[in-house]
Amino acid sequence: MRDPTCVTQLFQARSGETTEAMYAVAEREQLAPQLVREEVARGRLIIPANIYHLQGRLEPIGIGNVTGVKINANIGNSAVSSGVSEELEKLRLAVEYGADTVMDLSTGSDIDVTREAIIAASSIPVGTVPIYQAAQEIDHAPDLTATGLLDMIEHQARQGVDYMTIHAGILLEHLPLVRGRLTGIVSRGGSLLAVWMIAHREQNPLYERFEDLLDIVRQYDVTISLGDGLRPGSIHDASGYDHITSAIGAAMIGWYGADMLCYVTPKEHLGLPNAEDVREGIVAHKIAAHAADIARQRRGVTERDDAMSRARYAFDWEEQFRLSLDPRRAREYHDETLPSEHSKSASFCAMCGPRFCAMRHSRTLDDMIGDIEESPRPEKCSTPADPA
Repeated sequence: MRDPTCVTQLFQARSGETTEAMYAVAEREQLAPQLVREEVARGRLIIPANIYHLQGRLEPIGIGNVTGVKINANIGNSAVSSGVSEELEKLRLAVEYGADTVMDLSTGSDIDVTREAIIAASSIPVGTVPIYQAAQEIDHAPDLTATGLLDMIEHQARQGVDYMTIHAGILLEHLPLVRGRLTGIVSRGGSLLAVWMIAHREQNPLYERFEDLLDIVRQYDVTISLGDGLRPGSIHDASGYDHITSAIGAAMIGWYGADMLCYVTPKEHLGLPNAEDVREGIVAHKIAAHAADIARQRRGVTERDDAMSRARYAFDWEEQFRLSLDPRRAREYHDETLPSEHSKSASFCAMCGPRFCAMRHSRTLDDMIGDIEESPRPEKCSTPADPA
């Protein structure tokens, strides 16, 4: 019999119940609802959907082996920059440009006000790293406590956070492995816990109190992402073009099985990303996710690419703009040199011009080849045999 006190998608799937969220994922991914339920029950598909956010604007998504590769966009204020309105604008752009989830990584002032505004406005799952806010409320990392961390996790769960990164994998015995690393621990959560463990000579409290943590998140159906806290840097971190290097790696790990990619912006470790940085990071990682889906031979994954190719061959500029990953940017690039409305029906672009457009010549070839195929072929000339 179904336990009415257990609200998780996992429990309901294992009880044989197909929830509204599972139906929504099935429709979005063009999958059978039964397959979605079975994959959730097996633990191979997650639906990050806090019970409180689910009552609001959340449109459930699925992340797993049978779904398309998803991307996450990080937003949030810092101690030196940004406010609620700026973060809501980042959220709007994240949704517009196709982020599947956002993480509120706020570390500045008014964190609760910012997060509650984001959750209320967000139609996509919202994630956090609870240790950030816990650390923001104390003076020094060693002042963290296990109870304080668990209280913060429950506090954010009550706010409606759909998933959380929990750095339960970095242990006291792992810390000697950090010695000799050029940039040490590049994970913020991992570094905070490492300092705590060294100061107290005690084990990671998120590891030791893991069962208590599960009891909390189970009440709100919060999904947890287990962070190892010792992730590698990107060529020892921060080149100023990290969104490109990250997207290259993201495409590879997506190909090899990662089901969600966390974006990086051009401003990584140089400053707090603004709205334009969010846009750049999302587009780069949407390309990476799409490349991974193609490599994994997802059904129907190239339909949009094929439609774009047909639009290009037909010089249907409006359709090309509509199908592009960044329609506004595509139109801006085109109109920079060919701004008139007449140019929207031209059979060439500013790069090639009318005389050097390969597709224009190819279309002419299509007609010419058709004429050749329909015309009778001339008889071959025969060479007289040499006289004996």
